[in-house]
Amino acid sequence: MYLRYIYLNISYEHYSGINEDFSQKFGYNTCFIGYYLSKAVRKEKIETGIYNMIYVLLSAKIKEPTVKLSECFKTIEVTIPFDEAEQSRYIAMGIEERYEFYLAMLEKGYYLANTVCDVKPEILIGLHEKFRQGGYRNEWLFKKKRIKEYGINVVLDCVFTSFDFKLMLTVLDLKKNPIAKGCIYQTYPDYTFFYKTIKHLVITDKKLIITDFLDDEMIECELEDLAKGIINAKCIDEDTALYIYNDRTKEKFEKLRW
Repeated sequence: MYLRYIYLNISYEHYSGINEDFSQKFGYNTCFIGYYLSKAVRKEKIETGIYNMIYVLLSAKIKEPTVKLSECFKTIEVTIPFDEAEQSRYIAMGIEERYEFYLAMLEKGYYLANTVCDVKPEILIGLHEKFRQGGYRNEWLFKKKRIKEYGINVVLDCVFTSFDFKLMLTVLDLKKNPIAKGCIYQTYPDYTFFYKTIKHLVITDKKLIITDFLDDEMIECELEDLAKGIINAKCIDEDTALYIYNDRTKEKFEKLRW
């Protein structure tokens, strides 16, 4: 089996000794790095026997690191001490310092995991360096489409950060000159809010539509508006609308910035 997942989080609430508010924010803030590394590590094809995940957890209730193997969940679980002084230091960090903190904790986790399974820490740390060189960004192309009838090209990019996930729409003319750019979907920074929701691009006679993995319509834009440089997206699915950025959820998004 190959290593497929790498994530960093606070240990389970009952065992961590860290309050719920801190834990929730930390989990959101680190998800984009875990998602980046999980996609990147699959290309390396690191053989790990029966395990496919390294899960690094932080806890205020331990004095020394621990390593636990879970055959049921196919996980190498590493727990690292994270006391109140470390938590206070973390809160005072700038954003780039936090990125480096996340990578440092993961690096510790790799070497500890390597004591029970050959996970090739040097390869994993190389992925960290690529992440740094890319400016700590996790961005990728979602879809692009030429819509000749309206004289436009559309490009959809995913932008996943510590604070949110955005689906960005760029509209170009047929010579690829920019017409407009804007966000058509913004949600919390966790892959559970987009990896099944944002799946397909559908172009009809009048609309650009984003559908989920079941082909249900999620988001739509009028093609006539896009051709005029107007990006005005509508979230169609009521459940999905509960988790997008708006006046009702704005405060929750802002809390993720500490």
